[in-house]
Amino acid sequence: MTTAVAREARLELRVLFCIARAQLPPTEMETLAELLQQDLDWNYLLTAAARHGVWPLLQQHVEQSAPALVPETVREALRKVMHDHAAYALTRVGELHALLDGFRGEGLDLIPYKGPVLAERLYGGCALRQFGDLDFLVRRPEARRAQAYLLGRGFQPSLAAPPGWEAWYERARNEYSLQHPTSGLYVELHWGAWQRFVGMPVEVLSFWEHRETVLLAGRPVPSLGMEELLFLLCLHGTKHQWCRLGWLADVAEILRSTPRLDWPRVLALAAASRSERFLGIGLWLAERLLAAPVPGGVLARLMSDRRMAPLAGAMARALCHGSLGTPGEMEHLLFMLRALPRQRDRLRLLWGVATEPCRDDWTFCRLPPALAGLYAVVRPWRLFWTAVQGKIPR
Repeated sequence: MTTAVAREARLELRVLFCIARAQLPPTEMETLAELLQQDLDWNYLLTAAARHGVWPLLQQHVEQSAPALVPETVREALRKVMHDHAAYALTRVGELHALLDGFRGEGLDLIPYKGPVLAERLYGGCALRQFGDLDFLVRRPEARRAQAYLLGRGFQPSLAAPPGWEAWYERARNEYSLQHPTSGLYVELHWGAWQRFVGMPVEVLSFWEHRETVLLAGRPVPSLGMEELLFLLCLHGTKHQWCRLGWLADVAEILRSTPRLDWPRVLALAAASRSERFLGIGLWLAERLLAAPVPGGVLARLMSDRRMAPLAGAMARALCHGSLGTPGEMEHLLFMLRALPRQRDRLRLLWGVATEPCRDDWTFCRLPPALAGLYAVVRPWRLFWTAVQGKIPR
């Protein structure tokens, strides 16, 4: 069912809204056929499908529902990219199994989420969802051991904390990001949903109590409970202002495939971290753009927050109007300042943005962690000095 909000979108994006699901019911097949007979900008459609992470779903539904309505050059492009992505996905599945085996050998209990596990669980095949890195939830006390295991396998940190800053980095970032120089594989280890200075702490330790098991390439792998998965996906998508339709398709697919979700648990997770607004935006968009079944009582409760609908509406308009860019740093900061629930959270965010050091700050001036707040003073001088250096003839 095409929603009223989706009907306002650019024609090519209406095609993507239509196919952004695991299975197309007969009514949506008819809608897709009608849309494919319109005067489409095929180059834009393919670019948008890749940008929004729904290329595999577009290829699958076009081939199953209306192949004769698509130019052969477009179908060939879809098939080629799908073939390459399928090979890529299978490689990542093998790497995921190898990493899980290695973690278990070290006595570590990590939970993979997103990536091939999510693709298999929601869409019925690891190649039916675009993904890049492999994400794992890890208990914070085990984070350094998990990172050490990856370093031993040749991975390199994307951002290495200097000596003495490791404990601060763990508290502040809530993640390690590493890449293997040969395979190019990115692995992210998470023990929180976002950086500490965002001010909405998500306690993930309870997630292990509700974990489930998924068969991936014939082997069992751990996965999050659907309630925890829905919660984290809504936080992630809203944090990034839902600039990628594929993220919203994941949320909608959870809602379609799990009619007996434990909604009190989902709402309790959001309440505990003061992130009801982030959850509500994700559910609002999934219902308004992708016709996902959200219980009326749940959405009504979340929409009692007067700030939620305007923020969600702005994201819906951005998706419908066809921008293929991602929000810049300033745009993201302004959004977070509007989205955070309390004034103290907004002040904490501004302080964190001003004082959290990056690699260039550490290189320019190494301060001890106890004086991290002084980077609010150091950073403007560093930027000024960098600008001056760039203007000096060499």
